[in-house]
Amino acid sequence: MTLAGNSIYPLNGYGNQKANPSKAPFNPNNIIIVTDGLCTSTCAIFAELMKMQSVRSIAFGGRPQNGPMQAIGGVKGSKALEFPDFANELKDLYGNLTKNGNLYLTKEQQDRWNEVIPGHLNKFSYQVQSGSVNQLNAFSPENDELPLQFVYEAAACRRFLTFDNVVSQITSWSSAIDAMFNNGGCVPGSTNATATLYA
Repeated sequence: MTLAGNSIYPLNGYGNQKANPSKAPFNPNNIIIVTDGLCTSTCAIFAELMKMQSVRSIAFGGRPQNGPMQAIGGVKGSKALEFPDFANELKDLYGNLTKNGNLYLTKEQQDRWNEVIPGHLNKFSYQVQSGSVNQLNAFSPENDELPLQFVYEAAACRRFLTFDNVVSQITSWSSAIDAMFNNGGCVPGSTNATATLYA
């Protein structure tokens, strides 16, 4: 990694790059995260790291009622596992538990295993195109007991989607700039909301 880290492609902590720069390259007051709440997994990790650096977020959409909205509406886990991969992991686990004739499961446990373990998507009783499960929880430095996906975190501001926002993405950016930098206003009751349940 030391050889890969250079001034063109810096890797903090390698080469001549400090592990923890003393000065942030950008002022967090000049950055906003714009979301419609459809953010999960890697997006959620990135948004949480930005929030820890005091970057604000604005959420567009939600139910047609005043009040706050979460910027991150998906699972805030650190690793998602797609359904086919999940089924393969379980198949491998079962194989390890029963290989070489060494049964680590009783007959009753094997029967129960086969009863509850999900099969392939085309064997579901309803049509499923895709899906995933959280494989690894993420935690906030302020609370290392409650996984982030169970913590309500309101965006700093919320705006309703307009027809223009739906047909032209640039209008959403303009609306976000107006709200966050030009005192353009947010949905009533969406600002100064408690950011988390344990804050």
